[in-house]
Amino acid sequence: FEITYGFRTMSYSVNREMTVEHRAGMRWQVTPGNFFNAGIGFHSRMESFPVYYNLIKNDFGENVPLNKDLRFSKSFHMVTGVDLSVAKNIRLKIEFYNQNLYDIPIVYNKNSRYSSINSAEDLPTAKLENKGLGFNRGIEFTLEKSYSSNYYFLITLSLFDSKYLAGDNKWYN
Repeated sequence: FEITYGFRTMSYSVNREMTVEHRAGMRWQVTPGNFFNAGIGFHSRMESFPVYYNLIKNDFGENVPLNKDLRFSKSFHMVTGVDLSVAKNIRLKIEFYNQNLYDIPIVYNKNSRYSSINSAEDLPTAKLENKGLGFNRGIEFTLEKSYSSNYYFLITLSLFDSKYLAGDNKWYN
């Protein structure tokens, strides 16, 4: 039986934000070669540097970095699963996970679907606020054969639901 605990700190001088994230996990060998595991923890993410300094027109028509004080996006993760020895050199892993996202930067108005969750490369053209939500829930299956007899394989399957709440107060995939 193993229990691990850790924490991570992150600070960003641009917005003077600092976070301490706690994480814990456990692994229990139920029978030889078969394990039950679980984990829980908080995670934060900062936006890309240009998001903070992108110049956006304010109410007076001036181009200013309106998102300079944007805070970190946050999430709370939970995972549990089994790691089973199904044959010599073959393992089956099944994991259930739930991630609750909060403080997600969004354009907070009734006509906007914008969320930083689904924005990969575009820079925001409006002021962002940390009022968005989201979630990721799912199950993952992995079947893995260790290298032996001159071959190996890895087969994975993921079934999930992932949504975010935008500024128009509607949930989107």
